[in-house]
Amino acid sequence: IDEDPTGLNAPMSTWVAGHAALWLRDVEKARGAVERAFGDTGWSLAGARSFEAGIRALEGHPREAAASYDVVLAGRLTAGDRFAHAQMVVDAATVLPAEVLPEDTVASARAYLEGIGAAPLLARLDRSVVATIRTVS
Repeated sequence: IDEDPTGLNAPMSTWVAGHAALWLRDVEKARGAVERAFGDTGWSLAGARSFEAGIRALEGHPREAAASYDVVLAGRLTAGDRFAHAQMVVDAATVLPAEVLPEDTVASARAYLEGIGAAPLLARLDRSVVATIRTVS
């Protein structure tokens, strides 16, 4: 991303870096993905907004983060981008406490990921949901 911030692979690299940062619960790296935002419309803007929601959750504002995730997730479904939606649900499950993580959203993402055979993302989703539930218990 630093080598060629406007290059062909920069948007996808930033997207992947943002998800990885949230999964690692690394606020600074997630901020780096937002700072390197790769556009101001559609998929690009949704990615930046999703990472911002994750940052809010990691900084101790789970309800505000959940409300932001609701908007971004609804937008991805409206756009017909179920894969990005599912990835963002994995992020949300990683950073949000169970009481603000809508079960129907998780179930929808899980069904989609099962349908396309995305075993690594399913495993990440399951680990995140289990960890979230343990934190609440």
